[in-house]
Parts: sequence; C-alpha cells; structure tokens
Amino acid sequence: MKNSCCRLLRAALLFLLLGLSITCFVRVGSSQASSNSVVKVQPSETDVRVGETFSVSVVVESVENLYALDVTLRWNASVLQFLSVDLHLGVESHLGGVLHEDLGAEIFVAENNASEAEYRLVATSVSPASSFNGSGTMFSVSFKAVSVGRSLLELETELADRPSSGGTANLIDHAVAGGSAESVENGTDEPIGTDWLFLTLVGVAVAVSVVGIVVFFRKRRG
Repeated sequence: MKNSCCRLLRAALLFLLLGLSITCFVRVGSSQASSNSVVKVQPSETDVRVGETFSVSVVVESVENLYALDVTLRWNASVLQFLSVDLHLGVESHLGGVLHEDLGAEIFVAENNASEAEYRLVATSVSPASSFNGSGTMFSVSFKAVSVGRSLLELETELADRPSSGGTANLIDHAVAGGSAESVENGTDEPIGTDWLFLTLVGVAVAVSVVGIVVFFRKRRG
C-alpha cells in the first residue's frame, strides 16, 4: 500500500508540474466517500480449455470526479499466461473508456507494466482536462490457459479525484470485486445434447428392428 501511494503521488506531482505552479506541494488526503463506486473484473468467472485464449476487462462503475488511478491485477502464472493488454484511457479516443483528454490535455501513464503473474497501470489526467464521472473500462487483458486449474484474478486498486487548487487530491472510496478463471483438459468430447440423444435412440431402434427381422426369417426357414 505504501508503494502504491508513493507512485500515485509521483503521478500527481507530474500533473502539477505540467498544469499548475511547480511551487505547489502535492498531498493525497483522506478518502472521499463514494459508496456506489466499484472496480471489478468482467466477466467475474471464465471457463476455458487448456490451449484456448480469452480476455477479461477491469471496469469502474458509478465513480465521481475520477482523475487518477492505480490498478494491479494478479493471477496464477502456472494456470494462465499473459498475452497482451489493451488500454482504454481517454474517452475522447476510446469509447466506453475512462479519464478525459479534452481541452488539449493528455493522459499521463506513469506505469504500464506486466510480469509473469501481475499487471499494473498507474495513470492520471492532466490539467486542464475534465474529471471523469460514470462507468467505463480501464483496460482489457488477454490470457492463454496453459494448464488445468483455477486462477483467481485479484485486484488491488486506488482511485483519486482531481486535485484542488492547493494541490490536494483525495482518494475515492470504492468497492473491489475480483474474478476467477478455470481451465479444464483440452479435448473434443462434449456433453451429449438433445440431437445426439435422439440419433442414438433412433440407431438403437433400427438395430433392434433389423435383428427382429433376421430372427423372424430364420424361424420361418427352419
């Protein structure tokens, strides 16, 4: 948590250097209540076969005055292999994304790094950009299932609002909901559906009829 705060502070400091007076000192204040806000993995549960690829998104819902974010997603590397990440930062260029890059401003990405079992994104809007309100996707991650097993998709998150004129940003209170992915052995076997069951019954009926006819004629000849 301490490292997360430090990195968020560095992002906020850059915000000040670019948009405010460099004489200001940045502080992250207490949490700003926003009980309806939630950051979650979507879909929350994924079933996949070994060798298949799939994607999950990390979204924020019902947030107010969002200006900076620090999000870490972790998984079981023995079950899932990281393939790629797709950022959705800047709603002006990513419909359904988060954060604004309006009024000629850009989004500063302080960290965008993936390891074998972890991905971390630290980003902030830059003055004079507007703060973000509502719901949107932060990023999507693609995985490949490499072995049979279950992997939790764990989230560690911090959200901050737009710094005041004095340089103070407040953390936004929010709920966090991770997810999971379960992989099973690869194969072509599928559960017997209605069509297969019907065809099987028809086949059995035909076989019984043929046997009955053969027996009938043998008895007549005998």
